[in-house]
Amino acid sequence: MLGKIGYGEKLSIENEFFAKARDGFDEKLQEAFLQMANKDIDSAEITLKLSIALFDRTVTDEDGTKRLARVPAAHFKVTRAMKVSDSADGFCEAGGPVEILRRGDEFALREFTEQDDQYSMLEE
Repeated sequence: MLGKIGYGEKLSIENEFFAKARDGFDEKLQEAFLQMANKDIDSAEITLKLSIALFDRTVTDEDGTKRLARVPAAHFKVTRAMKVSDSADGFCEAGGPVEILRRGDEFALREFTEQDDQYSMLEE
């Protein structure tokens, strides 16, 4: 579940929204150190690439008001490179009803109570 700060949680790589991307990075990190130790390799490189998008979606607020919300999605790819290259990729999408909000120069995720199906970037 997304935590709340004010009216939304400040958007950060530490948000639950990006958990799959962090897990993919952590997996490649462990694999890199294991291979480096087993094969006497001195260095490796791990790259996390995120492609982000916003989608318009009609949502219903707690008071029953319908409105258009901006819903975030992100595709990620984690690559490990050394003498042997290896990669994994996946897709981060809000698991519950969330929208992205702008607060000055910062962006935040905010939950709304609607239980409708989430619009998926994969459905386009």
